Amino acid sequence: MKFSNPAPTLPGPTQITPFGIRRGTLLYVAIAAAITVFLLLVRPLFQLALFALNSELYSYILIVPFISFYLIWLNLAKRPRLIFASSPLLATVLWSGAIVACLMYWLRDDLNTGMVDQNALIWVSVALVLYISGTVAAFLGKQVLVELRFPVGFLVFMVPLSHFLEKLVNSTLQVGSARVAFWLFNLVDTPVFYQDLVFQLPNIHLRVAPECSGIRSSVALFLVSVLAGNFFLRRIWKRVALTLFVVPLAFLRNGLRIFTIGELCVRVGPEMIDSPIHQHGGPLYFILSLVPFTLFLLYLRSSERKKVHSVDPAIIG
Repeated sequence: MKFSNPAPTLPGPTQITPFGIRRGTLLYVAIAAAITVFLLLVRPLFQLALFALNSELYSYILIVPFISFYLIWLNLAKRPRLIFASSPLLATVLWSGAIVACLMYWLRDDLNTGMVDQNALIWVSVALVLYISGTVAAFLGKQVLVELRFPVGFLVFMVPLSHFLEKLVNSTLQVGSARVAFWLFNLVDTPVFYQDLVFQLPNIHLRVAPECSGIRSSVALFLVSVLAGNFFLRRIWKRVALTLFVVPLAFLRNGLRIFTIGELCVRVGPEMIDSPIHQHGGPLYFILSLVPFTLFLLYLRSSERKKVHSVDPAIIG
């Protein structure tokens, strides 16, 4: 009769986490954290939606989640062989960060006034990004979260700018656009005196107000550049170049608009300040700005194709 010693049983890799915590226990902690974040986010998310609905600048926030979820679905459809494995530890860390962001929102003193504070809503957006990232890690795993880094990271654009940054961007666009318009007036020899965002023209004085900075069109084009770079460009530096191209393009677009209105007031009459091209001409100039943007995108994309074709003949199979 033969006897054999049974092999010692070791805990499987799915039972113990790197920190010595049982996976089942960590899963319960992750679920508790997810429920806590969800309860803390209900009211702030409602306020964020109201803020976006009543804001001309940040109305795009309502579209960002739909774009992100569509990109997630698109990426998962392209990679059917991804291994889905829950990562409760990573999910717990991300959800814990979301809880901290929620608490930063709830601890603000000005919430008692009942007014929606733009700076407070930054924490709401950060909490939502961390919450969704944790959800992806919990149900799909760390590997899938890495593969979905762009669509999940795109949710960052739900974060509104602080009051300080918004004023800084607005004033920068004002000054840049005004200088481009001044250069265009000098180019066509129109008599003009420029000082402190005010143009003194023969028939009228024009002032570049904050509402005329073109920040809404610039933000829209910035989001388009981020999406277009991800879809059509492979190299990171070319994606960055496409996004940075939006800055001079914003100055040129809005400067051309100021120049056109000023020329109409000089050549036709001061009443052109109330013309539709001033009141409702923003979308037209946005469409015009897409022309150089598209040409630059095609140039970056064609350079990548040329490099690929130059390598292809060396491959013999």
